[in-house]
Amino acid sequence: MGLDFSTDGIPYHEDFSHRERASFTYGVFGYFRRRLAAPLGITLYEMEGFGGDVSWEPFKDAPLYPLLNHSDCDGRLSWQDCAQVYPALIDAVANWPKHDPLRELGLLLANHMRFCSEIQRDLLFK
Repeated sequence: MGLDFSTDGIPYHEDFSHRERASFTYGVFGYFRRRLAAPLGITLYEMEGFGGDVSWEPFKDAPLYPLLNHSDCDGRLSWQDCAQVYPALIDAVANWPKHDPLRELGLLLANHMRFCSEIQRDLLFK
C-alpha cells in the first residue's frame, strides 16, 4: 500500500497512465519530502504535525510549503498550490543524479501538478 495521485474530476483509469504517474510507498514519500526540505533548513521530524514543535510559520512563503506540510496519505492540493509547487519541485530535483528514482518520481509529480494547474483541478492524494 502506498501513496498515489489523481486529478479531481477525472476517473482514475482516464487520468495519467501508470508510467506517467508518480506513486510512492509511504516511507519513500517521507524520505522524498525530507530531501526536499533539507536545503530549505527544514527538518521534517522537528516540525508541527510531524512529531515536533517547530512552527511552519517562517516557511509559509516557501514555494514547496504546500507539499511539505501536507498529509502523506489523503487530501488534496488545490490547483493554485500545484501552480506554486511544480516549478519549485522541478528546480529542487534538477540537480539530483539523473538516474535517481526519486528525481524521476519528483518530475512525474511535478508534471501532474502542472497539468492540474493548467486545467484548474485539484491534485488528490490517495
